[in-house]
Amino acid sequence: MNTGFLTSATEASSGPDKQDAFTPSCVGPKTGSTSAADWIEEIKKVWARGPASTLELARLICVIREQLPRGQWTALWRPGEMPFGVRKGYHLRVIGQGLGWANVHVCARLPAGCRILYHLARLDRRTLERLILEKVIRPTLKERKAKQLLAQFRGETLKTRSVRAVLRERLRRLAEYFAANLADLSAEDLEVAEAQLTRVIEQIGTRKLLALSPRRLAS
Repeated sequence: MNTGFLTSATEASSGPDKQDAFTPSCVGPKTGSTSAADWIEEIKKVWARGPASTLELARLICVIREQLPRGQWTALWRPGEMPFGVRKGYHLRVIGQGLGWANVHVCARLPAGCRILYHLARLDRRTLERLILEKVIRPTLKERKAKQLLAQFRGETLKTRSVRAVLRERLRRLAEYFAANLADLSAEDLEVAEAQLTRVIEQIGTRKLLALSPRRLAS
């Protein structure tokens, strides 16, 4: 993987303590940039390096989110500014938060690409370390297998997930998105979100009444 923003890491020792291989040694970029425009240029440089730099890009997104003054995070996502949209930005933040501990030795064992790493990053660190040591997680891992691992360690399977389980998962993800980004949404963004969610609630209410109607007639 590209290590432009990564510090060097030594190989794991030959001793019994294999956890040395997972000692964090990666850090974000150390620059004095504070404006959205400066950070966008940094993002474009890393983005141009391709999927192999996904983890590097994820760390950068996390650093930017922490360092930008309140409200400027939203400015990053104006149309035409970024090489990708806000949804991918959210996925990169999840990757940075879930895999930011990985050192160069670990990075070399991970698959490339945002979609695969997004699923893996939602596993806890202890599980990730074990799966990497067991070579279940390796550079050739495909997205479907990553999704299966995530479902497996959450007590689910991709084939048997019920409609209710899917609903709860999507609601959880929506709640996580708002929890992470609500403070940076503009008044206009909040109005759009409120209007859309209000429509959804109204649709749910209508459907609920229809579902209850047969029961009322039967009683």
